Amino acid sequence: HASLLIDILDPIEVEFITKAQNIQNQFRVYISKNRAMRGFLRFTPSGFRAQQRFADEVARSIQDLNALVEEVMSLYKIDEVLNNTTLRFLEHHFPESCYFLAHLSYYAPSIPAPSCSLTKPSYLSPKD
Repeated sequence: HASLLIDILDPIEVEFITKAQNIQNQFRVYISKNRAMRGFLRFTPSGFRAQQRFADEVARSIQDLNALVEEVMSLYKIDEVLNNTTLRFLEHHFPESCYFLAHLSYYAPSIPAPSCSLTKPSYLSPKD
């Protein structure tokens, strides 16, 4: 989703693009680290401390990305961010990240299980 956010922003939105690129790079690191973690699961029960810490790190990055998308979305609603997308596209990120955070909370008890709202997104509300 960080890659998608980078793609929809106008190149003049350097601050947002840089933040998204930093998150994107962090997720690349997590992909490699996850492959290594799977090797430990061959001889270590799930839920070991390093796995919990890793889940915490990933959850914080997801929350950082959520905050960035929320910021872009709030500026989008008042026409203050240059982009080539729709509100619907921006909002589609949240249910997926909520689902991912819910799965991470299984591996790290310190991550509260999110409560995902299934209400209509704002792009379906009568005021838009």
